[in-house]
Amino acid sequence: MKTDLTLTNTVIKLKVKANDGPDLVYRPQGERYMPQYTCKRTGRVSVHCWGWISHEGAGVLHHIGHLDTLHYQHTLQNVMVSSV
Repeated sequence: MKTDLTLTNTVIKLKVKANDGPDLVYRPQGERYMPQYTCKRTGRVSVHCWGWISHEGAGVLHHIGHLDTLHYQHTLQNVMVSSV
């Protein structure tokens, strides 16, 4: 499902995909890596970002990568709050 949000003259496109778990594959026992039972990777990657938007416009978009407790606190205090 694709959704378009229009705010003033800015268009943000969101792609929402439901994930009901891994795809099930049925194949004969012992033939796991046979070419007819494997699929190629799409090359897509995920990029983890935080950002904000208000009625005055878009704020910062910050790449967060792996988020642990210290990185979470640093991002909130030094990136998000300071950019408001």
